[in-house]
Amino acid sequence: MSIRGRRHDCARRHIPLGPLSLVVLALVIGACQPETGDIPDRAREHFERANAAYEAKDYAGAIQGFQAVVDVYSYTRLYPIALYRLAYSKLRVGRYAEAEADFSDFLKEFPNHELTEDAQVLYARALSEQGGYFEAAYVLAKIAADPDNRLAETALEGFTQHYEVLDREHQRRLLEEFSDTYLGAYLLYKLGTEAYGRGDMETAALYLRRLTEHPLPTEFRDKAPALLEEITAGMALKPKVIGCLVPLTGDMAPYGREVRYAVEVAAAEYNASHSRKLEVVVADSTDTDEGAVRGLRSLAEESQAIAVIGPLSSTAFRACIPWADEYRMPLVTPAATEKGLAALSPFAFRNALTYEAQCETLAKFCSERLHLDRFGILYEETAYGEGMREAFKRIAPGFGISVVTEQGYPLEDSSYTDECQVFRKLGLDGIFIPGHQPTLTELAAQLVYYGIVAELVGGNGWNAESVTRMGLRYVEGAIFCDAIFSRSRRPEVQSFIVSYRARAGDDPSYLAAHAYDTFGIIAATLDSGAVSRAELAEKLLEVHDYPGIVGKTSFDDDGEAHKPLTMLTIQENEIVEFGIGLGDY
Repeated sequence: MSIRGRRHDCARRHIPLGPLSLVVLALVIGACQPETGDIPDRAREHFERANAAYEAKDYAGAIQGFQAVVDVYSYTRLYPIALYRLAYSKLRVGRYAEAEADFSDFLKEFPNHELTEDAQVLYARALSEQGGYFEAAYVLAKIAADPDNRLAETALEGFTQHYEVLDREHQRRLLEEFSDTYLGAYLLYKLGTEAYGRGDMETAALYLRRLTEHPLPTEFRDKAPALLEEITAGMALKPKVIGCLVPLTGDMAPYGREVRYAVEVAAAEYNASHSRKLEVVVADSTDTDEGAVRGLRSLAEESQAIAVIGPLSSTAFRACIPWADEYRMPLVTPAATEKGLAALSPFAFRNALTYEAQCETLAKFCSERLHLDRFGILYEETAYGEGMREAFKRIAPGFGISVVTEQGYPLEDSSYTDECQVFRKLGLDGIFIPGHQPTLTELAAQLVYYGIVAELVGGNGWNAESVTRMGLRYVEGAIFCDAIFSRSRRPEVQSFIVSYRARAGDDPSYLAAHAYDTFGIIAATLDSGAVSRAELAEKLLEVHDYPGIVGKTSFDDDGEAHKPLTMLTIQENEIVEFGIGLGDY
């Protein structure tokens, strides 16, 4: 790891090293003198004149002579002492960048010199004086982590002072870098007890639990179990907070409101039927990854959430995963669709309408119920269309379906002659069309015009009243799936729809349905005995057939939710349920 990166960006401040400076100064003043035999007279004169000024603490006067020895007589025995004292003199007169460079040269050229340990500490001081607190802390951490270094204790004191002014990201990097050392045990204990002191029990338990598993037997590890037991007992009695991390501002705010309303509906229903209440705290993820991370950190540190529902976008969810790992806190997205996201961390979970979930539902239905096995794909050239195309191509062969051809179309097109001419020649029995209005009905009409007779199959983009209103007879019999259907025959779905309409003034979408179920899954898992964030993450993996409004939901080992989707079709110009979930056909 390089320590010559950018300086820490907090405000410039002087961090005194306390006894450290006095110790090093004594070592420097008392350092042994080099033998001067067989050294050119001119070199000896420069060194002795500079050294006299140095011992008189006239560091400005010492620099010229030491610099002459370093520049001209580096081949002599005077060179290492001259280089060391030149660096120290520059440090004392405030020429910090030059001191840093000279100490760096000394450490590279003389890694085993008797002054190397002193030079390491002073190198850190030069970095610190320039605002390089992270770089200085890293150097001091390496010294403190070495039990054979005679300045380890002094370096630990200096490291602590620097560590406290770093931002959380830099603190986390240092902790992970030195996690298995004595310094790592010290940091875990320090962070754990500080969190306990400010009442952040989740964070305190996180650090102390890690400390109990530390590989080195230290006094810190010995103290951890009793304190952890006390914290765990207190956590069992503390009201639980579930965070909701969604965009409340920016272009994605409408989707954020859907999720927020659904979570609030779920929380109100839970609290009305349970003596132990669950609090929902909402944080704005904005439209940026950075905003999502800020919101997550606020929920974890200030609100002390035991779990977070969100964020919604795949990039924001990915950006938050390292912090979920840091807090050992379950992060459950009801929306992100990027393949493999949940597998990135034991604390990452997804309960969403993914491309894979839709295509698995459709391929299974078409193969086992309709006995279709020869498909073409006609997809809109958007992220949704291309994602659905790739998922269907990957999943369909597992159900005995061959994909014969695929054609994309831009949304601005209104004529699909070329695509239809290709499809007409292939004798397809199914056409998978992942898209949205108004192009769906335009495509369906032209397929009929060119005499193409095949089952039209699509994803949740087809579940819109405008499809039947504009598509008329051309979309009759089309088959598609979705997470929720507003005219569902299931009473629990209708109950949710009524409650959601009262809160939001509109029908819930698949986003709201998944958010509602996600809150319910977390609440049920807490009821099963999970006390801490880490315990909750472990127990979420055990969720099997949770009775959600989307369907019976289970998590796999990667934290990916699996549930049946509602199959829909168009009959007599109306969208109707084909059956309630995969298990019913």
